[in-house]
Amino acid sequence: MISKRESATRAEIIWCLKNVASNMSAASTQGIVDVFKAMFGTLPTDFSLSPTKLSYIISEALGPYCRNMFVQDLRENYFSLQYDETTNNKDLKELQICLRFYSEKEKKIVVKHLETFFLGNAKAETLKEYIINSLNNAGLHLKKLLMLGSDGPNVNIKVSRLVNEEIKALNRKPLIDIGTCSIHLVHNAFLKGLQAFGSHASEFIISIYYFFDGWPLRNEDFSKIQENHSLPNHKFLKHISTRWLTIGPAIDRILEQYEALEEYFLKFIPKYRSSLINTKHYKDVAAYLKVKNFKTELEFVSSVAKYFTTYTGFFQTTEPLIHIMYDKLRSLTIKLLTKILKPNVLKDFRGIVQYPDKIFTTENLLPMDSIIVCEDSIGKLPKNEKIIMLKNVQKFYIASSKYILTKSPLRLKELKYFSFLNPFMIKEVPSYYVTRICDKLPCNINKESVVEEFTMFVNTENLDSFETSPVDTFWSSMDENRYPELSKVVKMCLSLVHGSADVERGFSLSGRILSEDRTSMSLRTLNHKLYIIDALNMVDNRPELFHITPELMNMTRLASNSYKRYLEEKQLEVKRLELENKKIIEEKEREKEQLKLFENKQKRIEELENELKTVNKEKTVCQLTVDRLLDKTNKAIKKVLKSTECGSDVKIAGVLLHSVIEQRKDEKQKIKQTDKLQSNILKRKSTVISGLVDKKKKSSE
Repeated sequence: MISKRESATRAEIIWCLKNVASNMSAASTQGIVDVFKAMFGTLPTDFSLSPTKLSYIISEALGPYCRNMFVQDLRENYFSLQYDETTNNKDLKELQICLRFYSEKEKKIVVKHLETFFLGNAKAETLKEYIINSLNNAGLHLKKLLMLGSDGPNVNIKVSRLVNEEIKALNRKPLIDIGTCSIHLVHNAFLKGLQAFGSHASEFIISIYYFFDGWPLRNEDFSKIQENHSLPNHKFLKHISTRWLTIGPAIDRILEQYEALEEYFLKFIPKYRSSLINTKHYKDVAAYLKVKNFKTELEFVSSVAKYFTTYTGFFQTTEPLIHIMYDKLRSLTIKLLTKILKPNVLKDFRGIVQYPDKIFTTENLLPMDSIIVCEDSIGKLPKNEKIIMLKNVQKFYIASSKYILTKSPLRLKELKYFSFLNPFMIKEVPSYYVTRICDKLPCNINKESVVEEFTMFVNTENLDSFETSPVDTFWSSMDENRYPELSKVVKMCLSLVHGSADVERGFSLSGRILSEDRTSMSLRTLNHKLYIIDALNMVDNRPELFHITPELMNMTRLASNSYKRYLEEKQLEVKRLELENKKIIEEKEREKEQLKLFENKQKRIEELENELKTVNKEKTVCQLTVDRLLDKTNKAIKKVLKSTECGSDVKIAGVLLHSVIEQRKDEKQKIKQTDKLQSNILKRKSTVISGLVDKKKKSSE
């Protein structure tokens, strides 16, 4: 029998789950009790909700409980970590970190939010620290990390190196390397092709979109022309230049409306809306529409984009696809190469992968007239324009395929070995595929046992029943007691990352929660809502199906006290930081005073040094004067000795001798003064240096 108190707590939990599931605001709980009473008549007497109560139930009960659910599910299993960063609605760098692992509870590969951070910068060292901290915060060990999944910029290569250094310190094998996100790789390959082919199509699409965007009269005029041509009243799609593969659907829409565009821009506007002729977007669009082969260019970009979007669309799923990644990437590359290379060259695909810079030579390339592209429209072009078009097409295929060959993991043999997981190929792959993979895995595995179990599984189990269900569903049916070592290997392999779409979906979800009107939301609340959403996904986002345990009920009842403790701890932390800041400010003030004192001492030393220079100059003058007087005295004495009449000369010699004696006294005085100044300067310098050394020692302590 459920008590009224338990009934009220359950109702509060379910409604808080609903609030998160539907991304409702905290303000939606205001007056909710009265609304429910009006709707249902009676409610549990203890039922109550408010924005504050909703907040602490989420942050003190539901969030921690849901996070603990996935941490317990992960337990001792190995996992891959995916991360990415972007700028959010707070205008801060947001770092999203999630884990990919085999769920013992759900019996499939899952991706769970681990933690989100707000950053000031995204340097490799900073990212590495946050990655390590996120694992420590969840009580997870770095030694269980299989690989890092990222989108490929150089900073992420350094992050991987830094994390590997941490792993090396644990006496463990390095992270598994199967390259960076293949979705970004293929996306960038298309970009390289477009850069070689020309960016006219992209510029044209952007100009058309912004010509119509926000202009009702222009849209109204164009809709009438659409109607005249029996064309659907479709709007033009936005293409973002940094997301090159959005160009495909945007071009398809333009090709659908091409006849209407020609009439509207080249006939209707000059005749009826001549004021638009001087606008930039009109000039750009009209100029492209007048180019004879421009439609052919659009048709080519539209057709070739489908090769790339087929791949990127296929790999934007959480379902494990590591087992077919090599074949799919190889298939795409061969499709591109087939367009421009002679058939005999394509026979040695391994050689192509190893030496991509050597294959695009004149003798290996197909003749221009053998390149097949948009046959219906290209045949109508003049010969010289046709040659230019075919050369640009050739440039596209060379640039895009070369990028894939040089940047993709096709060079890594390990990627091919994962095909042992493919149910459709499992009977064909050699057993050494399994052992080679075992060599890369971070734990000690008995390879002989794995091969024995794999061979037995292939030869004794009914594998023909597998259809198109996810590969983790296929392997989850394997008896772990019968195949313990193989099961361990399979779970680790399926946990590897084939693309970064999962973490990008996390950004979309985070963006909906942390919308522009909720930028005051704390990072703590954001993280807890993301944990709850992950848990709700297990019950198809239906709060009423969420399993409410006694532990969760107890956490909810204690949430208020827990929230108060959190606020008290936060206040203590604020006070601690204020005290630290006060100490820092006081220390800076002391440093300022010491600096001022040092500057005064330095100034006095400079004054003494200048005084010393003056005295030295005076001493030098004095010495020169003495030397001159001595010289004159000597000459006078010599003259006295030679002269018989020496009365006046003796007087002169006596005066000179007296002057020399006086000057010598002055010289001695200057020497004493110089010595005193030098001693004073040395003493002051010694005091200043000692002060600096003592300060350095204190700061190091």
